[in-house]
Amino acid sequence: MIRFYPFVIMIQIFCLYHAYTNKTEQKWFWIIVIFPFVGSLFYLYDHFYSRRNLELIKEEVKGSLIQNYSIDKLEQKVKFSQTYANKLELANEHLNIGNLDRAIEIFESCNRGTYRNDVHLNMKLMQSYYLKENHEKVLEYGEPIVGKKEFSNSPAKIALAWSNYRLGRVDDAEKLFSAMDIKFSNYEK
Repeated sequence: MIRFYPFVIMIQIFCLYHAYTNKTEQKWFWIIVIFPFVGSLFYLYDHFYSRRNLELIKEEVKGSLIQNYSIDKLEQKVKFSQTYANKLELANEHLNIGNLDRAIEIFESCNRGTYRNDVHLNMKLMQSYYLKENHEKVLEYGEPIVGKKEFSNSPAKIALAWSNYRLGRVDDAEKLFSAMDIKFSNYEK
């Protein structure tokens, strides 16, 4: 029994440290101190072997093994409920993996009704079209939102400036670039 004592102490110290850093309830400190081995095992079971944690691990493993698991999951979510938020989430995932045509198709389907000329949607469309090197479309979606606050410090403004430059509108591009070149503004926050 003596040879297991250092192992029990190490588990107890780990559990106390974990409980302290995660600000768990005070009852766990008493359980771990009074019942070193059994209390530590209960603590580990309660905080690491819960159904929620197992589901998260299972989803992560599926996502890493199955190539388009996150896309398939989001497609099912959109099929179940075709809300604006679900469609944007799916389109963003397509954009992240480089499937620009599908991302543009979904973003365009969102650009109707009350969300017509939505600033954030237009910025995503500008980003997608810029990556497709369709600079005319970048200008089409960028010009209505040039004066908006959300647009002023966004990457979409860079896409608009470069699109202006590539289409030969150098003066417009220079205005946008100079507006972005403000003293002490190009540092990470």
